[in-house]
Amino acid sequence: SATIVEQVADDDTATFHIAMSGDALTGGNTASVTLTMSGDAEDADFTAAVIQAVADAADAANIAVSGQTLTSLVLTWDENSDLAFDVDLTAVNDDFTDSPESLTLTLSDQAIDEGTASITTAAATATILDNDADVSFAITVASEDPANPVPDASATIVERSEEHTS
Repeated sequence: SATIVEQVADDDTATFHIAMSGDALTGGNTASVTLTMSGDAEDADFTAAVIQAVADAADAANIAVSGQTLTSLVLTWDENSDLAFDVDLTAVNDDFTDSPESLTLTLSDQAIDEGTASITTAAATATILDNDADVSFAITVASEDPANPVPDASATIVERSEEHTS
């Protein structure tokens, strides 16, 4: 897992590394895995839609994408695919007091045409922290008269005149 901070430009990006390892795929053999997003962080918490960002990064690595929904997709490697790719997700600095939020990407349903497929690390989680706060302000006034000791939004001041004798 990794923690990022949405209002800190040097630490507002989570990089998910998705990799296939093992023997080389040859002769038309393909291997696939389903990637699913979960958690309380949503697409709006990032500068790009999460699953679309995964699809774009996979495509750039020559990894086929299929079955794409708002929360999942299937990644398929072949002999021309890069073995791994990174997905950079940058948190949006919003004004919502929603810290912390988390995004988990999970791999499941691994398959290969010829051979065996397994998952060595099934999930990775990024946690977004922020400094957004709910604040309120108030003003009160108190009388110096002990009969009115509780500060509140109003106080009455009584002016007394003194009689002077000559």
